[in-house]
Amino acid sequence: MRFDRLEDRFDRLEDRFDRLEDRFDKLEGEVNSIRVELGTVKGEVTGINKRIDDFNTRLNTFTIGFLSIVGILVTGILGIVGKVAEGNCPSEF
Repeated sequence: MRFDRLEDRFDRLEDRFDRLEDRFDKLEGEVNSIRVELGTVKGEVTGINKRIDDFNTRLNTFTIGFLSIVGILVTGILGIVGKVAEGNCPSEF
């Protein structure tokens, strides 16, 4: 009888260990799934960063070009204003 009780206890312990092992297997699968999802997110973030860098490059190029054109126009306008003002100034100076 005593051995039967010990055997029953060992069986219950073995069942508990089996359930724990199943839980660990399930957790391991979930961790692997999270790793895969994290890798996917990292890839998406890298792609977004590249797109932002490309956009910044285009914006900088556009800004430099626009300011160059504005600078040339201002220089031309100032040249014309200078010529007109020079013609209107008395020659006594």
